[in-house]
Amino acid sequence: MIRTPVSRYYLPRIIVREDRSPVTPTPPAVGGVPGVATLSRRGAASYSVWLTNQLGERLLLLNRILRINYTLPVSGVGFCSVDLPPKFDIDNFIRDDYRLEIWRRLPGGLTYLDNNQVWFIRDYDLILNQQGLEVFRLTGFSNNWILDGARIPYQDETSQAVKTDEIDDLMKALVKDNQGEDATDSDRDLSQYMTVDSDKSLGDSITKTMPWRHMLSVLKELSDESIERGNPIYFGLVYDPSSRVFSFITKQGQWGVDHSVKDNGLVVLSARNGTLRKVKRSHRSSDERNYVYVLGEGPPNNREVYEQANIPRSGVSPFNRREITIEARNASTSELATEAEAALNRYSVQELFDAQLRDSRAFRYGEHFGLGDKVLGEHRARVETVYIDVIEVKLENGYETIEASLRT
Repeated sequence: MIRTPVSRYYLPRIIVREDRSPVTPTPPAVGGVPGVATLSRRGAASYSVWLTNQLGERLLLLNRILRINYTLPVSGVGFCSVDLPPKFDIDNFIRDDYRLEIWRRLPGGLTYLDNNQVWFIRDYDLILNQQGLEVFRLTGFSNNWILDGARIPYQDETSQAVKTDEIDDLMKALVKDNQGEDATDSDRDLSQYMTVDSDKSLGDSITKTMPWRHMLSVLKELSDESIERGNPIYFGLVYDPSSRVFSFITKQGQWGVDHSVKDNGLVVLSARNGTLRKVKRSHRSSDERNYVYVLGEGPPNNREVYEQANIPRSGVSPFNRREITIEARNASTSELATEAEAALNRYSVQELFDAQLRDSRAFRYGEHFGLGDKVLGEHRARVETVYIDVIEVKLENGYETIEASLRT
């Protein structure tokens, strides 16, 4: 599973197990409409998997699937594997960047492309599994795989390598400069296949210096910094199967739906209402840093230094002044305070929440929660806001398992 480092975020698992009726194949879909299911069982979600070419044109409905497993994080690259019988004609039907579309339907609901994602096939293997059966395993990567391919190939002090803007607009400018209409090399221009959402100016304003950096890493750093500043900005590519076009978008607050408020359908996870079990609350201060020195411009023997402290925390005991130095040579004098505040947030005390969902349909993926949603977690009358940062789906041997990772 792809996971954000534990040092930054806490990612416990929520596990959902549906009924265990046998998985049965269904006939291929007709008329270009997703089928009822490639994998289905009574009372549970059903799935269809389409194979397309590099441009998203459908080639084949995969109706003999042995196993599906996909993991999707917010503001990152997801991973998907699909196991097929050994007789599958892989030589004629598989090429690099052919895609998998995974369509999902809840009982009585509409069929939808799960999380508006496609999966770019990059690897495949012939595997002899533990049961002594051979399978072909296709490995694909989610929409943000496109962003992973770009660098920022511009010299320092150029407008493309040094930017000051609101974080969400800065992200969009990066994509335009490196994979969109503003790319100086036309071979890098993907605007025929990918659009960039209009500027919203919702994030904090910062200056970012990034010559020759990996673009996706910079985008992730910007998102992480926005979270540390208390004004979260998330990013990602979403896919429209009707137009076959990707769109780069950003969202403020949370990637999904804010279910922490009544107007959006309040969701409270709690052992008392039967949605949680194995609940654990934790206090973590071992990584705390509450006094920061930010080093600005100047020669090595005369650097500009800005100091800032979290006085209540540093005074907890005679031994709790925990110091850290932040390198910010490219920051202006006015920006040093912002760097200090971000560092204090980054290394603050963590109150963590860990729980496992009960085996019921009271809280169901695709109906009650989805990737990037904000919900409430409650235990012993104490309520925390938690974010669903990672979704993992597994279908194998008649079982459907949904796992969700949380971040407080």
